Amino acid sequence: MSEPLLTLGTFSFQGLESPERILLKSKQRIIVHHLGSGLTLADSLGDDCEIVSFRGVFSGANTAARIRSIEQLRVQGAPIPFIWDSKSLFVVIQELDLIYSSSHWVAYRLSCSVVRSAEPWVSLSTDLITASPNTQVQGVLSLLQNTRVSTTSEQISALVELAALRYDIAPAFALQQARQILDTINNELTILDLTPWGTNTSTSEFPRDETSWFSESISKAGIRTSLMLARNRLMNITVHAVNSSQR
Repeated sequence: MSEPLLTLGTFSFQGLESPERILLKSKQRIIVHHLGSGLTLADSLGDDCEIVSFRGVFSGANTAARIRSIEQLRVQGAPIPFIWDSKSLFVVIQELDLIYSSSHWVAYRLSCSVVRSAEPWVSLSTDLITASPNTQVQGVLSLLQNTRVSTTSEQISALVELAALRYDIAPAFALQQARQILDTINNELTILDLTPWGTNTSTSEFPRDETSWFSESISKAGIRTSLMLARNRLMNITVHAVNSSQR
């Protein structure tokens, strides 16, 4: 397995970035009771979250830009699709270790916590996956309704086409349209994160118009939540379409 195809969210690992092996670690949550009689009892509390970890090297003239792309995904802290070979999972980036030998050679180790599985036999998020294509897309559009992200009729048709796929090849054009929406959502989230919450806020005093400040802060928090939920549902549609075409 010399050059595995590995994508994490919108990032595709290339060349030396691609790991030679991937460790998928899972465990059972167990409470052990040591009795006075010398007996030991164990209670199983079910599966603990899985940890996916791998390592590689960022190299070349684009090293800094590639690292920034991964850092942006880590800082967002949102569930993103992890696709490797025939394995598909939803993960949150937990740790990113960087070892700098030079500005053009940076070894990395990345660990992710699995939050849900996109495998067809897992029932998590079944309501979203089994809903009709129009219902799935309408859910995304409803979340985007009060944001600055607008979608064209062409993009909406592409999403419906992806949501309706059943073991067919995902059209490249439809995937491109979905990627454009994802990029727009990510840009809006970046703008929100860079914009101060509260136009009258200063470092020396509390804002004079407290009602306006709290109202703006709550509004921005709501918009950010809607964007993140829309992004996650859009990723559900995209990853499910890709998985359907691979089976």
